[in-house]
Amino acid sequence: MISNVRLELASFARFLRRPRRTPVVSASAVGASQRVLLFLLLILAFDLVIAFPIETVLEKWFQLTSVLNIDSFPIILWGLVVAPILEELVFRAGLRNARYCLFAGPPLMLMFCRAEWQVLLGLTAVIILIAAGSAWYDGQKDKRGLTGYRFARARRFLGLYPWIFWLFTISFALVHASNFVSSDRMGLIPFFAVSSQLVAGVGFGYLRLRDGLKSAIALHFANNLVALTLSVLLG
Repeated sequence: MISNVRLELASFARFLRRPRRTPVVSASAVGASQRVLLFLLLILAFDLVIAFPIETVLEKWFQLTSVLNIDSFPIILWGLVVAPILEELVFRAGLRNARYCLFAGPPLMLMFCRAEWQVLLGLTAVIILIAAGSAWYDGQKDKRGLTGYRFARARRFLGLYPWIFWLFTISFALVHASNFVSSDRMGLIPFFAVSSQLVAGVGFGYLRLRDGLKSAIALHFANNLVALTLSVLLG
């Protein structure tokens, strides 16, 4: 069992060095359900050793506080039911699809971040123009019987994939900065309080690419359940 865990961690380390749409994994690593438990423990260990001390310092120096009322039923419902499903659909479901990553994902993430409608409209317009130009280009190539450009485009997408993965992961973490307020006038301190969500997002993304969306949702649910439980018990 210990050797299998080591193989799983080695596979995850390779993924961290260069995220791939299809992670290179060991056939002797742990199973999917065990992987959810393993990554839950890794996220909790990071929270206890690094994220919690960071938030404690920010709370002391900058009066960082959470705006979430964990005793509220809507917050509990969001954390345990809505967020694990909706956030995974927005930030992880399309990670294998080039069109989603390049065209559908960015405006959905901005919408999720409650961006100004002008920004969202402008980005959507740019994406539509790019998509229309790409479709016209493809049509011209197809008329001439050329197909190599599609393989070249796929290779470029795979080459850029690490950047795409980190863009979705970091965006997921930054969304949660709105859960905090602080005394700093620039309002930047909450962005330093989302290290837990960043690490969790990496785990969610890895499981989504390795085992599928259901594993990512299961890990997200388990992580939120433990976080809410500890928040209630520790006040």
